[in-house]
Amino acid sequence: MIAFIHGQIYAVNEDSLIIEVSGLGFQVLAPLKFLNPRPQVGQEIMLHTHLQVREDSWQLFGFAQEEQLALFRHLLAVSGIGAKTALAIVDNISAEAITRALAEGNADLFCKVPGVGKKTAQRLVVDLKDKFALPYGQSGVGESLGFSAALGAALPSAYGDLLAALEQLGYRGAEGRALALQAAKNLGEGAQSAQLLQEALKLAAQG
Repeated sequence: MIAFIHGQIYAVNEDSLIIEVSGLGFQVLAPLKFLNPRPQVGQEIMLHTHLQVREDSWQLFGFAQEEQLALFRHLLAVSGIGAKTALAIVDNISAEAITRALAEGNADLFCKVPGVGKKTAQRLVVDLKDKFALPYGQSGVGESLGFSAALGAALPSAYGDLLAALEQLGYRGAEGRALALQAAKNLGEGAQSAQLLQEALKLAAQG
C-alpha cells in the first residue's frame, strides 16, 4: 500500500498530476477543484493516496485531506460505484457536504455530479446512510472518517466559527478546512473558537 506521495509537480493534466519522486514520474488522479491554490508545475506537493490494482492497470488516486481519502474509500465500497465516479463526487462536492447529505438522506445532491444518475445517488444514500447517521461534527461521523472522538466533539459550533474566521483571513477552501481540522485535532475536546483560531494560525505559520 502506498500511503502518500511527496514530490515535485512535473505536469498538471485535466484530472491528474504527474509527480516526480527521485527521478520517477507518478501519475496521480486527484480532485483538482479542491486543491487550493491550483497546483503549478514545479510546486512541491504531498497527497494521501489510494492504489487501485487491476489486472490491466494500476491507478494511484491522491487527496490533500485525509477525510477526502476516507470518503473516497467509503464510496468505492458501494456496489456499482467505480473509482472514477467516486473521484468525481469528491471533486465536485466538499467533504462536509457529502457527509451531511448522507446523514440526511439527500440523494439529490449527488445527482448534480456528472455521470451520477438518480438510481446511483439513491444507492449511495441507502448503503452509506447508517455510517453517517449523526450530524456532521459529532463523534459518529468523525470516527467514520478516521478521526478521534475528541476531534468530533470539538467540531460543532467552534469549528464553524473557526472556518468563517479563517476565510476572512484568506484561508479558503481545502487550505482552511485542513488548518481547522488539524487545530481541532491538536486541541481536542472543549477547545474554544479563539483557541482554535490561534492554533490554526500557528500551524499556517509553520507552513
